[in-house]
Amino acid sequence: MCISLMLDWFYYYPGPRTLNVYISQETPSRNGWLFGPRWDLAFFFLPLPLALLLFAGLQQAQLLNLAVLVLILQQGVFLGPFHQGATWFHFFDKENRKQYLGLAENRRHFIYYPTALFLATIAGQFVCPEITALFYILWSLNHAVQQNIGILLLYHDPKKGEAVVDRSIELFSQRSAAVFFSLIFFDRVFFHYSFKEFFWHVAIALFGLVALFSAGQYCFVLYLKLSQGQKFNVPAFCFWLMSVLYLAPFAWLGQDYFQALFIPLIIHWMQYIGLNYSLVAEKYKDERLQLLPTVRPVLLFSAISLLFVLFLTAFSLLGNTVAEDSVLRKILVGAVLGFGMVHYYLDGRIWRFREAYARENMLPYLLAKRR
Repeated sequence: MCISLMLDWFYYYPGPRTLNVYISQETPSRNGWLFGPRWDLAFFFLPLPLALLLFAGLQQAQLLNLAVLVLILQQGVFLGPFHQGATWFHFFDKENRKQYLGLAENRRHFIYYPTALFLATIAGQFVCPEITALFYILWSLNHAVQQNIGILLLYHDPKKGEAVVDRSIELFSQRSAAVFFSLIFFDRVFFHYSFKEFFWHVAIALFGLVALFSAGQYCFVLYLKLSQGQKFNVPAFCFWLMSVLYLAPFAWLGQDYFQALFIPLIIHWMQYIGLNYSLVAEKYKDERLQLLPTVRPVLLFSAISLLFVLFLTAFSLLGNTVAEDSVLRKILVGAVLGFGMVHYYLDGRIWRFREAYARENMLPYLLAKRR
């Protein structure tokens, strides 16, 4: 109720809230929402203050040694496993199953490789858990940043006269910032500022300068396009700015990987849930309902995600009850990481818009409400 009232105020208050402002009298702007103002604000922008509140709650719960509450908060009040479950909904679509599992080449990507990856992650917990954890961290960072890149591309609509910066410049501004903030994290948490090599800190500083330059280049190119009379897409620019600063909390907050990435993950999880929910609600109507085992697609989507919440939470709770060096503990930890790895891999295939099937069966529904 409170969130609904906040969104109503932001959208209906007759002031600067409309975002339909002018940079100057000659440079008009447009409200280029992806799914509409309420939905975009709820799933793409308000997760930031929500993540800050949950992060503060997590810190307090850890100080008070409230193990169960810590577990719940670490999963973002179950947003983490819920968003993983959303990936598996796509396999309940008959057309998707035919595409993913019907062709021999696709079966490798949707059955054999994910299975091998899952088992290899469990094995990695026995052979070299440090390397396994590092691989998981790096992949999770890339996965989250790549989602920001994809959403920002969905925001752009040059056909409506929007000032769109070249894709390579936009992508580099996001990735260079992500590398810079990640290097600060590794220096702070893994090396504890003890890696005193001069060249290491010079490298971090250089990456910072590169990130600053790329962000400045993006803004300069955008300014040039605006000076030519093209429209300023305010929501898209706000999302780009949030994407560039996305890993800033990761750089300076939290004492370990899970704490440091907590705020970015909450944002990532909410974005992913919003994307999938919008796709499900828009795609499965009328005759397309026949593709699913039920005529209630949103209910099916929610049920699958909730089952995954129960499944992963049970794994985590069981893992906390056994000895840290036990075989069962290593298997459970490896399984939880393995499900995460499989989620990263499958998402990279399902949302692969360079392939015709994804473009034809997902993009039209994702863009149906774009303004």
